Parts: sequence; C-alpha cells; structure tokens
Amino acid sequence: MGRFQWLADALAKELSHSRLVLDGEIVVLDAAGHSHFNALAKRDAPATFYCFDIPISGNDNRQHPLSSRKNLMTAMWSNGRPHMTIGEYVDGMSGTHCSSRSARAIARGSSARRCSRPTAW
Repeated sequence: MGRFQWLADALAKELSHSRLVLDGEIVVLDAAGHSHFNALAKRDAPATFYCFDIPISGNDNRQHPLSSRKNLMTAMWSNGRPHMTIGEYVDGMSGTHCSSRSARAIARGSSARRCSRPTAW
C-alpha cells in the first residue's frame, strides 16, 4: 500500500474504467492556493490530484492530440470530483513563458506540450 492509497482508491471508484492511465501530480495547497511539498510529505493536510493528461481511458488516447484528451478530461470531470481537478491549461504560450509564469506563481507540476500533436509515451 502506498502513502496515498486512499486517493488511488477514490480515483478508481470515481472513474470506473477497466483501463485508466492518468498523468498528473498529487498536491497539498495552502490557503493562498500554493502547493506545499512539506505538507504533502507530512500528509498533514488534504491532498488533491491535478490531472494534466489522460493517455488511456478504456481506449488508447495517445495517438490523439492533447487538445482532444483535455476535452475528454473535461467531460469526465463535469460532475465534479472531490479529490481531483484538471491542471491549468493555457493555449498559445511558449514553454519558456509558461515556465517563468509558473515560477512566479510558486506552482509545481507545470507541463509544456504542443496541444495539436499526439504525445510520445
């Protein structure tokens, strides 16, 4: 059993697919909405899974562009999921600009990808 087995169990229950692969990060946020690694390590606050991609959800979605997979995630999260959220999606921004923006926001788990292309896994 992992340290966040309860979260894996909650995700499995809320997203009932026989085959499911999610790309994301488990975070603990402070009152200002900044992620706190120390709180995550100590497990002294509620954790949330930030999903950035869904390469497999029953079907293999890897050949589809990221923009299509983001639409799929939005549809899956439409009913609201208490332990999950979709990672911020910013279209039309360079990887360098996105990285500096994340650093200023004290954000972790940023990912820069071309949304019009499939993702190599």
